[in-house]
Amino acid sequence: YAFLDDGPKVRLYVDLPGIQDACVAGSSGGDDEAAPAKVDLEWSESSMCLLVTNYPKAGEERCLSFGRLYGEIEKGVVKTKKERLVVTLVKKEKKVEPKEEGGDGGEESNNAAGDDESQQKEPEYEEWPAIAAKD
Repeated sequence: YAFLDDGPKVRLYVDLPGIQDACVAGSSGGDDEAAPAKVDLEWSESSMCLLVTNYPKAGEERCLSFGRLYGEIEKGVVKTKKERLVVTLVKKEKKVEPKEEGGDGGEESNNAAGDDESQQKEPEYEEWPAIAAKD
């Protein structure tokens, strides 16, 4: 697997050759032994578990689990592509306390234009290191 920290989201790319075809196999009826693969993602604010069943063979399970992520998430989804699974974790937005205006007329008054600019910025998200799990 590989991680991509993409600002407000983190993506995990899990290479599983033929996974999309395996998820469709068996759904057209026919042989009971050819059960389709099933992909499940369970997540909480601080953990995630990706479980793939009936892949590459019926009755087998594969699991990718992180019991403690680096930062909190507010959403997790998984998409099945032809040769891989793409897990998208949406980072929880940081709570930024608004700055009080006014003051003693010191440096802040010289920087008034800069303050207006900083209030119009997009929400800040915590930057995660390249590896998104802690021991």
